[in-house]
Amino acid sequence: MADAGAPCGRCGAPSPPLAEGALSAAGLLVRCLQCGGEHLYRQRDFNQRLGLAIVGVAALLAPFTWYLSLVAAAVLDFALYKISRDVVICYRRECRAQFRGLVPDPRIQGFDLATHDYFRSLPPRQTPEPPSD
Repeated sequence: MADAGAPCGRCGAPSPPLAEGALSAAGLLVRCLQCGGEHLYRQRDFNQRLGLAIVGVAALLAPFTWYLSLVAAAVLDFALYKISRDVVICYRRECRAQFRGLVPDPRIQGFDLATHDYFRSLPPRQTPEPPSD
């Protein structure tokens, strides 16, 4: 593992050490920066609650707008989805780190339920207790 990064700008807590080999020679994200795991997926960094709220309000207004509010919601939702960027997320249950602003390796695909279920089925890693004096 590499040295710890800069402290958090909000709370001042030290950031965890960055995994060595997480970035390729070209600067692409290939492994998790926190745990070093190789299993990552990408998805749009889109606020799902906002998307549901837009559709919910449009559905409530639908009878009064001759259902045109649903069309407007779909267009707005699609536009917000298109302008949002990708976020890369680690599959490991203990980690689940999210990385924004880094260019991911093109081999990192979208979410795969089978991979997610595999990592959920693994027992949690237990960190050994430090020896007591």
